[in-house]
Amino acid sequence: MRPGTYVLLITSPLNGLLNYLFVYTFKLGLLGAPLATGISYWLSFILLVLYSRFVAGYQCWGGWSRKCLSNSRTFARLAFLGVLHIDEKHSLEPDFHRANECHRD
Repeated sequence: MRPGTYVLLITSPLNGLLNYLFVYTFKLGLLGAPLATGISYWLSFILLVLYSRFVAGYQCWGGWSRKCLSNSRTFARLAFLGVLHIDEKHSLEPDFHRANECHRD
């Protein structure tokens, strides 16, 4: 298995546990699930950075060169599409707040 798989084996069950705790135990409702997911994503990122730094960083990153910038246009297009996707999600935010207010009754 690869390092990403090991990280997911740690963070996925933790995400489920955090979702339960934040939504039901701490009574955060609709805010609890994204908070738990955000924590799990950041933990995944931190664990993968630690792996690349302390375990096998030389296998992950060979340093800066012209070759590492060869696909930068593709990455820029993907980043732009990601920004559009996030903007679309934010446009639905008032609907989520209204749904939360209706659910509290």
